Amino acid sequence: LPEKPAECRVDIQIDTHIPEKYIENLAGRLDVYKKIATVHTVEEETELLEELDDRYGVPPGAIKHLIRIALIRNQASKLGITEIKQKKNAILFYLTTVTEKQLPELLGKYKSRIFFNDSPTDSYISVKLSDDEKNIDLMEEFINLMTENA
Repeated sequence: LPEKPAECRVDIQIDTHIPEKYIENLAGRLDVYKKIATVHTVEEETELLEELDDRYGVPPGAIKHLIRIALIRNQASKLGITEIKQKKNAILFYLTTVTEKQLPELLGKYKSRIFFNDSPTDSYISVKLSDDEKNIDLMEEFINLMTENA
């Protein structure tokens, strides 16, 4: 059997939950949380948002963030990223390897905003947020860049 990628933990400063006002029934909220956890593609993200809109009305921002985070987590896991966390104005991506193709792309994209820490106990890439950049947008951009150059 192929090895299942390690799950990626995400710890960033963003509102991610299903408000009780949006889905009052606990069983319904739990069911949606389960569906959110299985989002692996942009198409699945779109389908889930449409389903929520049909069943409960327009999803609030917190749910949209939650679904985007789930997609990012699942894509990051496939890349060997075990954790993504925010430290002040930087996003840290904990990973085991960066390919020869990914490295120049990351350096070209983030220039002086990127920092590599390659210690035996704490390997990560840190990218500083630009002034008007949202943490979730940087995470998504980083994961897409890594995926395109895997």
